[in-house]
Amino acid sequence: MSFNGSYRRVMEGASTSHVWIHLHRLVEAYARTTGTPFPEVFDDLERRFDFLRGERARWPDLATMRRAAGWLRTSRSRILDERQSLVRERRDAKRRGDRGRVPVRLREHEGRTRMYVERVPRVGYWGWRARRHGPQ
Repeated sequence: MSFNGSYRRVMEGASTSHVWIHLHRLVEAYARTTGTPFPEVFDDLERRFDFLRGERARWPDLATMRRAAGWLRTSRSRILDERQSLVRERRDAKRRGDRGRVPVRLREHEGRTRMYVERVPRVGYWGWRARRHGPQ
């Protein structure tokens, strides 16, 4: 599922358990877009919004999951805006005849995303849980 589709389901869902699964899908989509490892994204959310995936009693409520989703959306928008700006700069440079140099930040963005997508398959919530805990 796309980032925006997962975001919409987090924001509109009424069932805590279903929204929890959609939040995992949202984090997976964010990780793929930014090239940031899934566990790092969730660790950051846990610190920012005071919840723990590892303790069921400390899982977030609906309001917390929605705040986390809003933060992810804002962060992703900022990252995509920066990337688009770098792409525009690169296109302008190419129009001027400067085809040799790719801006370092653009190379970093694209490289990080490309490496992540090549290395990490889409697995969804249950797949991430299995990866985190190993074979059952």
